[in-house]
Amino acid sequence: MDLFIVILIAAIPFVVAAILLFDKYKSSSQPTDNTLYIEALQALLNGDDRGAFAKFREVVTADSDNIDAYLRISSIFRNNQKSDLALQVDRDLILRHNLSKNQKITIYRAITEDYLLMDDYRAASRSLQDYLTMNDSDSWGLRTQLRILEGSAKWEEALVVRETLLKVEGDLSRRPLASYKVRIGQSLLKDGKGHAARLAFKEALALDETNVAAHLAIGDSYLDEDRPHDAIEAWKRLVNSAPEHSGPALERLERALYEIGNFGEIENICRRALELDPGNLPANLKLATYFAKKSDYSSAEERLRQALDDNPDSSLPVLELARIYLLTKEEKKILDLIGMLERKEEKKSDSEVSVAAGTGS
Repeated sequence: MDLFIVILIAAIPFVVAAILLFDKYKSSSQPTDNTLYIEALQALLNGDDRGAFAKFREVVTADSDNIDAYLRISSIFRNNQKSDLALQVDRDLILRHNLSKNQKITIYRAITEDYLLMDDYRAASRSLQDYLTMNDSDSWGLRTQLRILEGSAKWEEALVVRETLLKVEGDLSRRPLASYKVRIGQSLLKDGKGHAARLAFKEALALDETNVAAHLAIGDSYLDEDRPHDAIEAWKRLVNSAPEHSGPALERLERALYEIGNFGEIENICRRALELDPGNLPANLKLATYFAKKSDYSSAEERLRQALDDNPDSSLPVLELARIYLLTKEEKKILDLIGMLERKEEKKSDSEVSVAAGTGS
């Protein structure tokens, strides 16, 4: 076992006993040693946890009222993955009499952090409530509460806390609330409440028109109810409002349009996406697939060449071009494609060597 951990574990009975003993029987014979305390802080700043721990232990031996020194000791325990030992120190501290409000706030925060490191969210929530009772407009407390609620999938409560946090931090945007509305809708959808879920998704879109998850979820919910035309309209709205994120919607649209016998509409939708977002890779790839299925390999190649020009770092257009050339048995074009890839790799290697050489200098 690491020597430092052995020292910490061996010292914890002393630390806890010191807290209890000095809280009851104040020793007036040993004055506060500010020099030692400053040395302990300096050791902590220098990353010397061992030295800092030893000095803080001496500080609390000399001055049992130095709450900050005890908190530094518990912090060292936490930083060394000994949250159970930190919790012993912090829980004994909070039982002390005559603590100031600020001291109680600091100790409750430390206890909350101890429990969070132990993945005990229920206990962390209880200590956090004590913290927030005395400091209800604190950004750290609200963010921690949000973390606990999200971890417990309590999306309605998380939404309220997130709204409060926005006010506390002076954020006038309400867009961050949209993701919570989506989560609420997804929970309703799992319970078979499609209509209520869609209302939540639409509330999300009212907060953030470009929320991809909400658009997709509305369409998915309609499809679950065997309403493909409504689903298609929902996904088309995503293409119009956030074309740069339209890839998942185009996949769904392709399948749904095929099922209702209107596969040709995918061409118009893809062209609309490209009109709004020139260089849209999913739209060009989907158009190429559409043309290939019609055996219009020339148009498919054109779209893929355009996709490659717009997205030179993507391998997807290259793979699709290779498939087209295999179908059309154009061996020379396949060889040209391989040559192009080899030149790209050489250029990439040369660039990496140049960067490495520059770093070395």
